[in-house]
Amino acid sequence: MKLKLPLLSALLAAAQFSFAQLDFYGFLNSNYAGISAVNLNPASIANNRMKVDVALAGFGFSAGNNYIGMKKEVLKHHPDYGIIGAYGQLIKQDSTKPVAFPYFEDSLFKEKYLIERSNSDRKSVFFNSNIVMPSFMFDIGPVSTFGFNWRIRNYINVDGIEPNLAHQIYMSLQDSAQWDTRLTNERVSIQYMSWAEYGFTYARVLKDEDQNFIKAGATLKLLQGLGAAYMFVENLDYMFSHEDTLFLFETDVQYGHSTNFEFTKDKIKYKYISNLSFGADFGFVWEYRPDRGKYRYDMDGKTNLDMKWKNKYLFKVGVSILDIGAIKYKKGEYSHDFHADIDNWYIDTLKFDSVPVQAWDDTLRKRFPMNPSADPYFSMNL
Repeated sequence: MKLKLPLLSALLAAAQFSFAQLDFYGFLNSNYAGISAVNLNPASIANNRMKVDVALAGFGFSAGNNYIGMKKEVLKHHPDYGIIGAYGQLIKQDSTKPVAFPYFEDSLFKEKYLIERSNSDRKSVFFNSNIVMPSFMFDIGPVSTFGFNWRIRNYINVDGIEPNLAHQIYMSLQDSAQWDTRLTNERVSIQYMSWAEYGFTYARVLKDEDQNFIKAGATLKLLQGLGAAYMFVENLDYMFSHEDTLFLFETDVQYGHSTNFEFTKDKIKYKYISNLSFGADFGFVWEYRPDRGKYRYDMDGKTNLDMKWKNKYLFKVGVSILDIGAIKYKKGEYSHDFHADIDNWYIDTLKFDSVPVQAWDDTLRKRFPMNPSADPYFSMNL
């Protein structure tokens, strides 16, 4: 089965790749981040350098793994574009203009620019995206700040892949040295979720004395699920006899998704599919301010006024607990557990990039005896 490596897969090969200011931790940690700072620490909006901040829209994503690295020169864009123009061309795919990132067009891209990390660690892949809808923050007193944050979030996590399986996938199942060799993988998990969250944040200064400045904050989040899916494979015991033929031995699989989980173009809708749930974030920040006197001034008969527009700390420490909570979904019709014990499964006809989820459901249902789940619901952690 020939697996292609499109541009998105190549980006996922980066050890860490992020785009947009929303995901830059240096920005989110600053006192100039405004309402965006609550994504990392809800305490950050207290004593912010802005009294009011409004975000109309924003987007950020990050992806990474601990297996395949990518040489940084791959991300060099064509000299005819600036960085914004290059990403614009990447989205538009205008054939009359030069390719935005020419390295990806190299026929030997994998051999020349990707680096396989061969070690005994289990492999993981993640993808996160974050769409910011209209959000705002404002001071409600000298020490208190209120914020509202509306986001649409997505994640895909793949965890627990043993090196042998990771290597075979990376080689498009064509490493003949592993054919006809029975291999095991204790546990593999694949999880996806998309949801909307509405966050209400309150933060305040707790202490502002001598050299110590402490602030704390909390965010209560209303959560509405847009879709979710999972697959947990326990005690995977498998063998490839060729690139297109798979054997599975005594393997237990838990598989399920929400009732709306289908990706045909005419069916993708922004529609809530879960009951309302709740989540929370908590955080605090301590700033060490050894030179407070440098940031005081006198004006209009008033003395010892604070330069609120200036950062005063030599260093600071922040601690936060994020994404406490879960969303409960009703299982789709073909969400079942099953026991996989099968010989000579011809997998070349499987086209994961084009088959709707219903067709994948049908494939599993016809191939394996299904065990109806006793619980018609499942929960996904944030």
